Amino acid sequence: MDLEYIRGCSFWIETHWVKFLLIDCIVKQFENCNIY
Repeated sequence: MDLEYIRGCSFWIETHWVKFLLIDCIVKQFENCNIY
């Protein structure tokens, strides 16, 4: 998966590199991924 595709979640992924959170963030990408 390219981080550029999910740059909106890049901060969350960098601080919490967990597959579960990563998948959850990608799923929310379809809606609104604003987790800061």
